[in-house]
Amino acid sequence: MKGTVEILKGERILILIVLMTFLLGIISGYASYEQSKEEMVPVLKDMVRRLLTESKSQTAFNIFMNNLTATVMFLILGVTVILPLLIVFSNGYLFGFILKMMDIQGLGWFEFLKATVPHAVFELPAFFLAAIIGMRIGTGVIVAKGKRKKEFTRRSREGIFIFLTVVVPLLILAAFVEAFITFELVLG
Repeated sequence: MKGTVEILKGERILILIVLMTFLLGIISGYASYEQSKEEMVPVLKDMVRRLLTESKSQTAFNIFMNNLTATVMFLILGVTVILPLLIVFSNGYLFGFILKMMDIQGLGWFEFLKATVPHAVFELPAFFLAAIIGMRIGTGVIVAKGKRKKEFTRRSREGIFIFLTVVVPLLILAAFVEAFITFELVLG
């Protein structure tokens, strides 16, 4: 079986599509803050309230399970190709929305980076990788005429290997960094 880097070298177009979709989501979330703040702000406040009332261990576990669920959905929905992109866009949208919200509150870029970078360096690659894996499985079904079952099986096996050896460990790191370090940086 090919290694993760070798597999990803052949998926430059999918990588570019995922990254551009996330960037478009950020821009959209930032630009449409005023139109969506009535729906989004209460949801974010409720999330923060829950996070502040849980122990750090419980918070880390909840973050991990939420992110694990999202990344498993990438794998399951990957055969559709488009649904993982909608999830990537939504995450970018939330990222952009929060950036604009912090900007309006006068917190600025440094505070935004302090609140996101420590855990995002693990979380975003895991999300992007899971989306790419799922889409890679999906495009294998579309492209491989006459060999669909074999290609689907091969890509699924490789994807599950990458998911278990790279994505899940990154999600674990991200959850613990977010619960134990990011919150301290933001609140302290």
